[in-house]
Amino acid sequence: KREEIKVALILMGDSALPAIADAFRATPLKHTDFLAGVLCERGPAAASLSPQLIRLFRNPAVTPSVKHHFLSSIACIGNRSPEVEAFMISQLKEGDDSMRPWAVRFLGRFDSQNVVLALAGALSDSKRTVREAAAEVLEEMGPKAAPAVPALAKAMDQKGTYLSMLAGNALKAIGTPEALAEVKKRDSSSGSVEGNKDGDATDVFH
Repeated sequence: KREEIKVALILMGDSALPAIADAFRATPLKHTDFLAGVLCERGPAAASLSPQLIRLFRNPAVTPSVKHHFLSSIACIGNRSPEVEAFMISQLKEGDDSMRPWAVRFLGRFDSQNVVLALAGALSDSKRTVREAAAEVLEEMGPKAAPAVPALAKAMDQKGTYLSMLAGNALKAIGTPEALAEVKKRDSSSGSVEGNKDGDATDVFH
């Protein structure tokens, strides 16, 4: 029945938003992954829920295993909002370590130079999972990630690391003359290592 309920909630439009908000506030929290899916289908049309979801996300009683569904929902419905964008960037830079890699992933739903620059900065983050997630998201962005070329080139210089390979992939996906020139400068084998060798062995993505 989940798919039928999901379709019904989507078709109900704004009239379903109060019920969705109540479900997110329920104790104990249930079906947050399902609710996140509904809101991601609605997208910016459900943006009015952003402030409520941000408040719920900040509730210290909510566990990381649930919080990332809140973060996903916030990014889906608020990806045209400068305020939500600033909130997501703050989670990347200053959030709990368990949430920062997720913030990187969900920033890929935004389309602004501020996000690209934040992801470029994350390539030198202290957490391996954050660095690698940032490189992967920049690759997914393709040419839009051109402002990150200098930071990606610097990351590619970390020869023998998984990050170096990911940075090279991102530069190729960006595809500008500058990006391709940076790839050409470097030994083509520098990013061939598989695995993760630059510390911080625990990955939050399962």
